[in-house]
Amino acid sequence: MKKILILICFLITSLLVKSQTISDIKKSPKYYWGEGSAKNLPQADKNALQDLISQISVNVQSNFNEVLVHENGKTKELIELITKTYSGATLDRAERKVDESKKDQVTVLRYIPKEKMEEIFTDRKRKIFEYIKTAEEAEKEVRISDALKYYNWALALLRSHPDCNKINASINGKPEALILTALPDKINSIFTQLKIEISDIVDKKEEKNIILSIKYQDKPVQNYDFTYWTGDTWTNLNSAKDGIGTADFFGETSGSFSDLRLRTEYIYLENSKVDNEIASVLENTNTPNFKFAELKIPLKKTVKKEKEIPAEINENITKISKKEEVLIADISPEINSNMTLIKKSIENKSALTVKHLFTEEGFKIFEKLINYGNPSLIPQKNKMQQINLGEKTIIRSLPMTFAFKKSNKKFVEEIVFTQDKTGKICNVAFGLSDIALNGILGQSQEFATINEKFQLVQFMEDYKTAYNLERIDYLEQIFSDNALIIVGNVLKQEEKMPMDAMKVNLNIKNINYSKLSKKEFLDKLRTVFKNNEAVNIRFDANTIKKKRIDGKVFGIQIAQNYYSTNYADKGYLFLMIDLEDLSNPKIYVRTWQPEKNPDGSIFGIGDWGGE
Repeated sequence: MKKILILICFLITSLLVKSQTISDIKKSPKYYWGEGSAKNLPQADKNALQDLISQISVNVQSNFNEVLVHENGKTKELIELITKTYSGATLDRAERKVDESKKDQVTVLRYIPKEKMEEIFTDRKRKIFEYIKTAEEAEKEVRISDALKYYNWALALLRSHPDCNKINASINGKPEALILTALPDKINSIFTQLKIEISDIVDKKEEKNIILSIKYQDKPVQNYDFTYWTGDTWTNLNSAKDGIGTADFFGETSGSFSDLRLRTEYIYLENSKVDNEIASVLENTNTPNFKFAELKIPLKKTVKKEKEIPAEINENITKISKKEEVLIADISPEINSNMTLIKKSIENKSALTVKHLFTEEGFKIFEKLINYGNPSLIPQKNKMQQINLGEKTIIRSLPMTFAFKKSNKKFVEEIVFTQDKTGKICNVAFGLSDIALNGILGQSQEFATINEKFQLVQFMEDYKTAYNLERIDYLEQIFSDNALIIVGNVLKQEEKMPMDAMKVNLNIKNINYSKLSKKEFLDKLRTVFKNNEAVNIRFDANTIKKKRIDGKVFGIQIAQNYYSTNYADKGYLFLMIDLEDLSNPKIYVRTWQPEKNPDGSIFGIGDWGGE
C-alpha cells in the first residue's frame, strides 16, 4: 500500500508540473529557465538551452569571482564558458515546453528545478574526488604522466564547480585542506621532485641523440610524457618508460644547442576525449600555467652508471636461482656478436640480413617489429644480460623508440629476445615495466617455480606484444574457445568451462559489463588494428594468485595503460591463465574494467572458483 501511495504522489506531482504554463514556470523561484525563439524547433531549442546556461551562470557567478578575479578581467565571459561545461548534463535533465501559437515562429522554454542542478554539481564533485584518488595511486606507482594528468583534471573540474572555494580534502594522507590551493601545490611538488639528467649524448653527422635519465623521488619513472624544443617548434609527445627518455635533433641545427628545453605534459587535452565532461572543461576554460613544467637541461652528460636489471629484480632472480640452477650473467661473446648484427639490421631497416639468426616464427615477429612505426635504437651502452632457463636463454633487453605520425607520440620500449636450444631466436617481445616484472618475479618460491614465473613474464610480454604488433594469430591461439570475456558490461559463460565450480560475483554500480564471445572479441580487435596506425599497451602494478596451491592455473590482476591513434585509457585487466602445458598456455577468463570496484578491489580469481 505504501508503495502505491508513493507512486500516486509521484504521478500527481508529475501531472502538476506538466500542467504548469510557461508563465507559471518563469514566475516560480524553484526553477532555472531559458527561452528561445526561431523559425524552427531545433534552432529555438538551441537558443533556449543557451539562455538557460546564461541564467545559471548569472546565479553562480559570485561563487567564481575569487577564483577568476585575475583572469584578464574577463570574469563574466569565463563564467559563461564554465557554465557551458554543464550543458551536456543539463540537456539530459532539463524539461522543455514548446509554444507554436505564433505564425512562422516557435518558442521553446527550457527549465530545470534548482535541486536537479545541485545534483549535477554533486556529480562533478564526486568525479573530482575520483580523479584525485586515481592520481594518488599513480603517484605511488611512479606513473608520473598519469598522476599529473588526473591531478590536473581534478583541478580543472574543481575550478568549474560552484563550491570551489569550500571543498576540502586530504591529499596523500596530509591534513584536510582547501583543495583549490592544495592541488596546485601537489602538482608543483611533482614537478620539483622530478630529476631529469642526461645519461648519454651521441653525435652523428647532422644528428644528435640525447638519452635522458628520469626519476621521481629517486625512483625511475614508469611513465612520463614530454615535448622538447627543436629550434623551430615543439615536438610531438614523447613517452618515457622505466626512467629512460630520448630527445633527437636532426639537420644543420643539431649541434647548435647548449641546453635542452623540455616541457612536461600535464593537460592531456587529446586524452580527455574519453570523458566528455572533462573534455568540455579543458576546451572551454583556462588551464592554470605551471612554470615548473618547463625546464632547461645543460647538454652535458651527468649520469655515468649504465642501466642494468634493477637491483630489486636481480635480487628476486638470485634468491631462486640458487635453488633452481638459473644463471643470470652478462651476455656471452657469441650472443653479443649476434645482437650487434641485429642492431645494425634495425638501424638499416633490413630484417633479411639477420634472418639466419631466427627461427621461422621468431623472424616473422622480428619483421613486424621493424615495421612498427619508425623504430630506432636508443644509443646507450646498456649492459644487456642473459638468463639461462633450462633449454631457453632470455636476453634482456634492447631499448628502442617507436614513433608514429598520426598519433603524434613516441614510445620507449625495451625489447626482449628468447633463444632456443639450437641457438636461434624463437621469440621477440616488448618487455614489461620494472614494476610489472618485479610483481611476478617477487613471488615466493612456494608460490611458483622460477620456470613458472618466467613463463608468466613471457606470457604477459607476448600478450602485450600481440597488441602492439597486431598478432591476431597469437591471440586466437591463446584464448580458450569457451573463454569468459568481459569488456567493461554481464559475464559471458560459454557452454562448459574446462574448470570446475566457477562462481561469479558481479555487483558493481555505475558500470555496465558487456559480454563477448571469443570471435566477437577478436573481430573487434581486428577492427581496432585496421583503424589505427598504432596500438600500444603497457602494464604496471600487478597481483598474482593461484586457483589451487598445487595447480597450474594462475590469475593475474594488472593495471593496463592503453594507447591508440584515436583513443587512450587506463583500466584494470584480469586474466586467468592455465600453464599446465607451458608450450601452450590458455586464457580461460579475461576481464577489463575502467575503474576499481567500490571497495577498491578488481575482478580476480576469487570471483571464479576460489584460490
